[in-house]
Amino acid sequence: MQIWQILKEKGYAYLQVKALTSDGRTDYISTSYIILEPFYQLPGEPNQIEIFEPIDSPIFKNWAQAEDDTILVLKKYL
Repeated sequence: MQIWQILKEKGYAYLQVKALTSDGRTDYISTSYIILEPFYQLPGEPNQIEIFEPIDSPIFKNWAQAEDDTILVLKKYL
């Protein structure tokens, strides 16, 4: 929970979620790992907006309070 609290104290409001393959390509279907990048505010340009989640979302709160740093990612195919 320490890093989550530090980010909040520094004023970060959003986390950008990037899904990458094992060779570093962005891919939200064949994801090998995710990167969470903190942002103070959402980008102003429509072409810069990707997947963002508020830092206070239940997803991140639960993850930060978990005993380990594992996060379960479920994929939904439409």
